[in-house]
Amino acid sequence: SEFNTKQIQERIYRNKINKGFNTTDIPKEFCYLYAEVAEAFEAFRKGESNFGEELADIAIFLLGIAKIKKITTASISTTITCITSNCT
Repeated sequence: SEFNTKQIQERIYRNKINKGFNTTDIPKEFCYLYAEVAEAFEAFRKGESNFGEELADIAIFLLGIAKIKKITTASISTTITCITSNCT
């Protein structure tokens, strides 16, 4: 199926709510994100097969932080488009 970041972001946030995970402490979320980046780097460095899963974990935390801060995927997409198109 098509990758729809808005739907994925909503699912990530609902999962956090349903499982009682953090939805308010942004510094804590950045600590978790940092840990996932370290795990991804370690998987990459060792050539482990779970590298893609670790990258997915990073995306989950990034989209989760954005949702907590009420940053839409449309806004993220616009920024990415601008950066890759050399907008000023």
